[in-house]
Amino acid sequence: MLELVGCVANGKTSDAAVAASPEAIRAYLGYLRRHDEKVDPSAKFETRIAEHNIEGLFSGQAIVPPDLRPLAPGDLARYLRWLEWSREDLLALGGG
Repeated sequence: MLELVGCVANGKTSDAAVAASPEAIRAYLGYLRRHDEKVDPSAKFETRIAEHNIEGLFSGQAIVPPDLRPLAPGDLARYLRWLEWSREDLLALGGG
């Protein structure tokens, strides 16, 4: 999900991954909300396929045009905060 760094929908086929996207987005927004981000997991949203990629070990390896643009300082700070939460949560799962 281009606007939600770290949010990924998977499926055995491209159609299955697209069908799984709304649930993945809502779950990710719920995760962000639990970390006090001001998001509404029940808000309406639209999805579209930005690029169809089936190359590499997983689709997260794709580079799409928005990936090539520099991040605004606020976006970079937000994404780093999200990554830190993910790191903390993963360490907590492993008991570290």
